[in-house]
Amino acid sequence: MQMFDKALSRLKNIGQTLHKAPAGGQEAAVAAHAAAQLQGAVLAQTQTPDAPALRQTADAIWACLGGPGNVRAFEAVAGTRLRVELADATQFKPQQAKLAGVLAVAQVATQVMHLIVGPQAPLIAADWRARWRVP
Repeated sequence: MQMFDKALSRLKNIGQTLHKAPAGGQEAAVAAHAAAQLQGAVLAQTQTPDAPALRQTADAIWACLGGPGNVRAFEAVAGTRLRVELADATQFKPQQAKLAGVLAVAQVATQVMHLIVGPQAPLIAADWRARWRVP
């Protein structure tokens, strides 16, 4: 029942996002973003990964970010990425990230990057949220 409630809540949020879509051709972009959010929510609710393996991957990726004090914010985006904001991006360890299972890294701003990790991104973000507080 809890899975159903979470999925329903996510659908309501997506509906509100689409309702607020700006005019001028941006509706498609908003719809694509909402669809990606829904895909991530569905994956997070339906996949049953090996919990110890997921925890190991989450820990290994977290370690490459420069320590808990270096992580300002994080979230799963587009169903396959972890968006992370770091206090000091020079502390990020790209080689260690690849060894941890990060497929690619996209630097989107000076201190913000997307770690492409595949469909387990929402699960990793949920694991981090459950264990670490970020300012």
